[in-house]
Amino acid sequence: MNTQHDPKPNFGTLVGMKRLESGSGTCVLELSLRPEHCNINGTVHGGVLATMLDTAGMWAGGPDGQPTPGATVSMTCNYISAVPFGKFDRLVAHARLTKKGRRLYFSDIHILAEPGEKLVANGQAICAVVAERTETSTPA
Repeated sequence: MNTQHDPKPNFGTLVGMKRLESGSGTCVLELSLRPEHCNINGTVHGGVLATMLDTAGMWAGGPDGQPTPGATVSMTCNYISAVPFGKFDRLVAHARLTKKGRRLYFSDIHILAEPGEKLVANGQAICAVVAERTETSTPA
């Protein structure tokens, strides 16, 4: 995958996730499946599903649908159904912000395998609001 044009390459770029249009308090991520996403049994690896749950849950807390400088504090991940490679073309994660406070926010997430909108995983995320860091010099 070429990340030259991405100003901030990141793990999501490496995996191949793309954020789709979504409103404030929501996040929709899409992943076109590749053989590298699979385990030795030919199904999508659980780590790929967990990554999508984590990322979508965190991004749902961003202002006006933008990514947020947050950090996952806790996440549940329920694997509901296997995703055999070749039977499905892509995964779509949908996250919805359920509550946001000054320090923490909560989101519900589910992942569908397409075509067919097969529910394959769901979970909840608790994320910490992380303030933007500013560079300061510290005495030596």
